[in-house]
Amino acid sequence: MPLELADSAALATMSDWAALPVFASGRYRMQSSADRETGAKPRLSLWTHGNRDMNHFVCRGQTDAPPSRVKLNVDLGRCEESYVRGMVLSRFVGSGRLARLWLTALSIRRAPADHELLRIYVDDDPTPRVRVPLREAIDGGAGEMFAPPFGAGSTRRMAWYYPVVFGSKLVVSLDGLGGDDLYFHQTAVVLDELPAARSAAAVRLRERDVSRQLLGAKVPAAGTASAWRARVEAGESTTRLFRGPATMVKARVRADRAALQDVRLTVRWDGGAPAIDLPFAELFTAGEISPERSSLALAATGDELSLQLPMPYAETASWTLTNHGTTAHRLEVVTEVVGGVPASPWGHLHVQHHETTTTSGKMHPLVRAEGRGRLVGVCMALHGHGLLEGGKRGHPMHFLEGDELGIVDGERALVGTGTEDYFNGAFYFQDGPTATPFAQTWGVVPRVAGAPNKARVNACRWHVLGDAVDFRESLQLDMEIGPGRPDVLDRYRSVAFLYR
Repeated sequence: MPLELADSAALATMSDWAALPVFASGRYRMQSSADRETGAKPRLSLWTHGNRDMNHFVCRGQTDAPPSRVKLNVDLGRCEESYVRGMVLSRFVGSGRLARLWLTALSIRRAPADHELLRIYVDDDPTPRVRVPLREAIDGGAGEMFAPPFGAGSTRRMAWYYPVVFGSKLVVSLDGLGGDDLYFHQTAVVLDELPAARSAAAVRLRERDVSRQLLGAKVPAAGTASAWRARVEAGESTTRLFRGPATMVKARVRADRAALQDVRLTVRWDGGAPAIDLPFAELFTAGEISPERSSLALAATGDELSLQLPMPYAETASWTLTNHGTTAHRLEVVTEVVGGVPASPWGHLHVQHHETTTTSGKMHPLVRAEGRGRLVGVCMALHGHGLLEGGKRGHPMHFLEGDELGIVDGERALVGTGTEDYFNGAFYFQDGPTATPFAQTWGVVPRVAGAPNKARVNACRWHVLGDAVDFRESLQLDMEIGPGRPDVLDRYRSVAFLYR
């Protein structure tokens, strides 16, 4: 392994939490093992409904893989790059940086990867920049660039965020594949708007320590705290006005569950239309159950919930509490503020909330946005049940077979392989409650008591730091409901966090 895979600019995107509201010009693009929809007859009945998001690759290089009893599908046949070994997961042309690499395999569900090798080629250098056993890439044994907080530290799936840079091309391959295994993978990069001469530093960069310190922190830096203790009568509202220029770096609320559900928060930044307008419980994605573990963006301690995304405003911030319940409620809202706003151009924090209980279509909307913006998070509360096939019920979490689809500035940029994959999980969140800077999962109930065919889970994907999704014209992001079968839905609720 080389001493460094990034440059200073790439690591800077991983180390400045205050810069989350600042728009960037890079183009977020993802390649994955998503079903190519070839029309081939599926081997398993579940695949009939769209769950064929495995064993799809860009091309076949020189490979040590044994004859496969499960077909390995390729888009391009043999790779253009004669030096590449293995099955190519992704191939990007241009300059940029790696944003995220997620992968797993059916065999890894039961035991660590055994024979596979991960290779990453940069700028047509025939010597791979990275050549490590997949097992060590997944569990962090390959070194600190793979270990937490850049990696997930799991034995079942890889969710890796170290910003490998490239000047003209990035090729990611996997060699030594099992002959009867199923491989799922996603690779996301941020391509430079204009080609740039990018290369990894020859020595270990000190910026890595800054990034590790931030990503390993319990909470971002705090500001000056101001408490707002409010009693809101049924059917009434109360408003507090904050003066800028300033940035809220944290908003904490302490209240009982009924208050969180009955009291609606409406936020206007700089005199504009409501940017946040939903019950407190939904803002903290805790309509039913609070997060069991904290991330950099969202924390829960006892009866206190905390949102820690920077919220800048140039002149004023208006926060209104409206009680839609039938009894009075008491809440304590604590905001922590620092002076000033980020360097331009930056956006105000907006929240989009969607709920789907019945549908005639296959998709649940996550984001609908026009104009310039940046996506920094998606949280979902997912309730569903198993498929009914031939009079038999399938796994209660079959609803997690749905894939995300993101259209960025009119281009298909995010194409997923499974709902839990988007949230950095694997195999129906088999790892249980987790929290990293980039994702958190809680309330995993694979079989609901008294209704064994039903299941539920809560999860957030934080598109923060190097994984932010910038758009100039528009963003449409959806989550497919089940394996192309919306009848597995009970209820989906989602909250998306954007700067606009």
